Amino acid sequence: MSEAGAAPCVVRHGISGAVEVRDGRGRPLPYEDVGGGVVRVALGKGESALVTAKGDRPDLRIAPVEPNAGAPRWGLPKAS
Repeated sequence: MSEAGAAPCVVRHGISGAVEVRDGRGRPLPYEDVGGGVVRVALGKGESALVTAKGDRPDLRIAPVEPNAGAPRWGLPKAS
């Protein structure tokens, strides 16, 4: 998130290869590739940006996740 638009948002992303920067609705945002895995994005107050590998469109919906293995509940003793 932007710090009230006072300065550009600078992100060191660690993604190999080309990246895309999009807003919360998936629209492309202009950005500057500073080099070394760093991009600079001008954001206004309250705006956010998503940096992904070029062509990657992750599913950003929040939903329950099925466990891939059984586990005891946190804080409770293991059932016998």
